[in-house]
Amino acid sequence: QRVLTLAKELEDSFNNDCRYVCLTDLDLDEWFPPVERIRNHRFTRYTSLEVLFFYREYIFHHLCVVCRAKIDDFDVFFEGFTSVLVKLFSLRCAGKELDFLISWVDFEKSVKKNGSEITFNYKDFVRKSLGKSNLSEELEGVIANASRWEEKFAGDPRRFIRGHDFVRLMAWSVKNYNGVKEVSTESATSRILVSAAANNHEIAEELNFVLA
Repeated sequence: QRVLTLAKELEDSFNNDCRYVCLTDLDLDEWFPPVERIRNHRFTRYTSLEVLFFYREYIFHHLCVVCRAKIDDFDVFFEGFTSVLVKLFSLRCAGKELDFLISWVDFEKSVKKNGSEITFNYKDFVRKSLGKSNLSEELEGVIANASRWEEKFAGDPRRFIRGHDFVRLMAWSVKNYNGVKEVSTESATSRILVSAAANNHEIAEELNFVLA
């Protein structure tokens, strides 16, 4: 919101001769049109820049090679990993559509390691979040709405996964699959992504897209 506010102020203050670009994460906005148009402002193509790293090969390299996580069956792991992120996105869409101000608790407390599989106690996470937000009576309605959202999601997961959730689940995975302790934090994960950005061709394409 701060970047959008800045973009509006710059639009009012400068003419087209002044060259600048304001970049904002698309986040949920693709699913709640219309997207606001402001001069010299761009949204990312996907929900955020972080999700440009959301592909199996990179996640395997990050977790199992760089961070030395001990994951026996990566296909099983990746399916559960993706499922958790999509469910979290569907819940955020449900909260927005229902116009509920939900204070989401840390989802990591509802995620468990079961061998190579990641399981998500989805209902427990929603119950705790709604309880914290004084919306406990809305539990079934939020879950039903989120399920309808999840049914809409098809194609490239980068359109329905939030970058911040992705980074946090990467850090959780390093910690819970006995990876290198020093890189098992959200901050360390973010710095590794920044370091890897130079070798990610989609980052370059995204910047060209933004500056075009």
